[in-house]
Amino acid sequence: MDHSVVNPEEAELLARALGCRLIQTSVKEDLNVGAVFRHLAAQCLAELHDPKDFDYYPPAPNAFGPNHLTISAFNPSRSSKNQNGTIVLRPPKKKKKNVLKHACRLL
Repeated sequence: MDHSVVNPEEAELLARALGCRLIQTSVKEDLNVGAVFRHLAAQCLAELHDPKDFDYYPPAPNAFGPNHLTISAFNPSRSSKNQNGTIVLRPPKKKKKNVLKHACRLL
C-alpha cells in the first residue's frame, strides 16, 4: 500500500463526492480483497431480492431472452446505454450445432 497509484486524499474526496464507501484494497498484500468481494456480493444479492432499488434496464430487442439484466453500479441514471462501470449479466451463449452434419446423406 506504500506504492499506491492513487493519492489517498484524492480517493477519499472522490468517494465523498460520489456518496459511496471507500475501501482500500491490495491484491498483492491480500488486503481487504475478500471483504470487498463479500460486500459487493451482498449488495448484488440485496438488489436482486429488491428490484425496485437497483437500476434495471428492460431487455433490448436483440437481448438473449428474459434473463438479460443490466445492473449499473456506477451510473444512477436509468439510461439504457452501457457506460463504464456497467455490469451486463447474460446467460451463457448456446453452442451452435453443426448444421451441415445431417444435411447431406447417401441414399
